[in-house]
Amino acid sequence: MTTQTILYILIAIIISIVLAVFMYGYKTKFSKNIAWIYGSLRFVTLFSVLLLLINTFCNLSINFGTLRNLVLCILKIIKTKNLVMKKNQK
Repeated sequence: MTTQTILYILIAIIISIVLAVFMYGYKTKFSKNIAWIYGSLRFVTLFSVLLLLINTFCNLSINFGTLRNLVLCILKIIKTKNLVMKKNQK
């Protein structure tokens, strides 16, 4: 993992904790035990969604580098097939 990805994960953890505490820790009508349970479930949910977004972002940046080489290989194969077909026509 790169340091940028680790930084994004740490930011996702902080955002998830802050939102969960704000939703279920600040002026809540639930008892303390229920608030802890709901807060921890909300943290896991928010962190999972943010982690999926981070994973998608990282996978997209990695795949673009390999697609360029693949296109070049396909173009070379098409050119060689065209040359073979021209030689066969003569």
